[in-house]
Amino acid sequence: MTHATDVAKDGIPSSPPDIRSPRWFAMIALIAAGPLAVAIGFVHARMWLHLPWQRLALSLELALLATVIAWPLRRYARLPWSLALMIVWSAALLLFVGPLPVFASLLLASAALAVGTWLVPAGMPARAPVALCVGLTLIGGVAGWTLSWPLHSTAA
Repeated sequence: MTHATDVAKDGIPSSPPDIRSPRWFAMIALIAAGPLAVAIGFVHARMWLHLPWQRLALSLELALLATVIAWPLRRYARLPWSLALMIVWSAALLLFVGPLPVFASLLLASAALAVGTWLVPAGMPARAPVALCVGLTLIGGVAGWTLSWPLHSTAA
């Protein structure tokens, strides 16, 4: 069990938690409850009868291919798996979709980040992701609100 004196200034405990404590057990049980509920629902609804197995096979093939391509980046460039896979999937996105839609998405994300940064307070932790979400929400709301305006009809 951690005490107030065991916590550093950044809020991270300086000593490992006691794995025999009820709080630790409750945390592990809560984490395990999600996958367990999914497995029970999968079996109860007999989902294996309704799943498109070809899509599952294709998804597994693409994941395996991306992992194989990212492995040299991980091994020789000493990049973390997340960065190596991000590079591979970004290159695949450029290959499959093309540069113009990717550029348009980046432009929309930059505009959303600019709007969100203007609205989110400066001291907020994880400000950039929150600002991106706020900006995208605001842009989507304004676009949805203005869709009903009669721009291309004659005034009656």
